[in-house]
Amino acid sequence: MKLLYIIGNIINRAGVERIMTQKINYLANEGFEVSLWTSDQMDLPLSFPLSEKVKHISFKSPIPSRTDFTFVKWLQLFYKSRVLYKKALTQVVEVIHPDIVICTTYSFDVLDILLKVCNNYGTKLIIESHIHRVNVFMEPRMSYNHFLALYGKYHDRYILSQIRKATKLVCLTHEDMESWKQFKINNVCVIPNMVTITPPLSIDYSAKRAIAVGRYSDQKGFDMLIKAWGGITKRHKDWHLYIFGNEDRTPYEEMTKAENCQQTCHCMPVTEDIASEYGKSSIFVMSSRYEGMPLALIEAMSSGLACVSYRCPNGPSDIINDGIDGFLAKNGDVDDLILKIEKLICDETLRKEIGTKAKQDIERYSPQAIMQQNIMLYHSILNKA
Repeated sequence: MKLLYIIGNIINRAGVERIMTQKINYLANEGFEVSLWTSDQMDLPLSFPLSEKVKHISFKSPIPSRTDFTFVKWLQLFYKSRVLYKKALTQVVEVIHPDIVICTTYSFDVLDILLKVCNNYGTKLIIESHIHRVNVFMEPRMSYNHFLALYGKYHDRYILSQIRKATKLVCLTHEDMESWKQFKINNVCVIPNMVTITPPLSIDYSAKRAIAVGRYSDQKGFDMLIKAWGGITKRHKDWHLYIFGNEDRTPYEEMTKAENCQQTCHCMPVTEDIASEYGKSSIFVMSSRYEGMPLALIEAMSSGLACVSYRCPNGPSDIINDGIDGFLAKNGDVDDLILKIEKLICDETLRKEIGTKAKQDIERYSPQAIMQQNIMLYHSILNKA
């Protein structure tokens, strides 16, 4: 079976990039003929290594970002880049002739081109959604301006019409799948992310150390977590919280000062060895306002950490059995987050029980289990052809 993955780039050392690389490598090592086409990688190195069995094709005329140009200039460049994109994609598909093309929702600017080229060559198209459906649509984000909201409305309708023409839309959670079905997207299924790290050999549940992982952005809710830790550190001065992530952490360091927890809350840069940091901790906290599928939560549970997460959309409710293999706090409720964290802080035995159960339950997200679901999907699609 020939597979062609189409991704914008693999530049950042983040969850989606790591997941996609490991999926591609897994399939290549299982005997699939896998090619990767990146549209804006340019000459930058891949953030995660590809198997030698994977053919990487780099297209060097990316679709321009609207924020980088005036509207007229952007429109000119946008049209030109789409023409080049279609020509280059046609050549790639003509040479490789893949059975299935797999893209992500980040390809929406060229989704019509992908569909047309795939149809011309009898190729099936799968769209993988790595973000929540509400973060795909433009209209809600443009509600501050009537004309922009109107544009967003028609844009979203068009995108929905294109998605319906795809062979399959793959979501990460059942919650997200149901949100797509509300818009009559019936060609949808759920295949979650898999664990992508080698867990530490053991966890020291006596360690008075909590950890959080993610980009320093509004989505990850570190502002709420720091506020919560400000309350916790008043009663548990010997406990420390370490936050690891990329992007600018300066505003969050200022927040620790405002909450008087700068001595116990440490805003750290991204690390290439997150597994060892899990191994030094006994509690993991996820304070996100929303998620596509929280990979860090799966990693922490597979490591055996006792986990606390907001019950945010999307994913935590799919992953955590509340009170059994982790705790779910009311979404956005700082007081409830403090309550759940302190429950674990005050009981080492409970930390061990929750962490041990989490490690057992999260086996359903192992690479073998998740990739078999992907492979079964590919075979079912081609058998129906």
